Amino acid sequence: MKKAILFLLFIFYTIFSVFATKEYDLQEIINSIKCVSSPKVKDNYIVFTADSKARYVGIVFDFEDFTKVHHFEKLVTYDTENEPISSVLFYILDVPRKLSSVSYKLIIDGLWTLDPNNTMTSFNPATNLRFSTVLIENMGEEKTELIGENKVRFVYHDKTGETVRLAGTFTNWDSFIYELTESSPGVYEIIIPLSKGVHYYNYYKGTQAFTDKKNPNKAYTPDGRKVSFITLK
Repeated sequence: MKKAILFLLFIFYTIFSVFATKEYDLQEIINSIKCVSSPKVKDNYIVFTADSKARYVGIVFDFEDFTKVHHFEKLVTYDTENEPISSVLFYILDVPRKLSSVSYKLIIDGLWTLDPNNTMTSFNPATNLRFSTVLIENMGEEKTELIGENKVRFVYHDKTGETVRLAGTFTNWDSFIYELTESSPGVYEIIIPLSKGVHYYNYYKGTQAFTDKKNPNKAYTPDGRKVSFITLK
């Protein structure tokens, strides 16, 4: 009888430990969400975010045959006086085992749509539909990229807790217009609309300028500064 009780206590403790660890991991991931960004893989989870201006956002997945709608939650950030300063909608997917990619669609205020924050899509000839896609094994190397037709997500990698700004020909090299947000530890980003053409830019910490490490396109300005550039066609 005593052995049976000890065995049941061991089972209970094991289950409780697994549950508590998972809840802790999820809370850590939620705490790392700072702004709307492309889907991010963290351990065995994918974090999806959406603009909180939407009244409702849902998501459906290919591995569930797009039949089950999962609801986004709202995360609000408060200042030191407990006043709300920003908010973002999010959904965290516990990725099923053995999946190398996940295709999905969003439902934003009743409309089925591709994810506006994810440039990667896949086409299903059986349904003649296109879906947003996350390649699980290739995630984690966020970089500056074009979103849609006229928006660019600028991404800068550094240690956590930095103040990183962005300047370029689109700000007349004024580095105090755009400040990046630390969307996850050591990853800073901002999304801004840009016109078609070539745009030269650098990141700034204090008065020091840095080129974009993840963007191989580099050039020199007429005054001899080394800069990064991106082209919108």
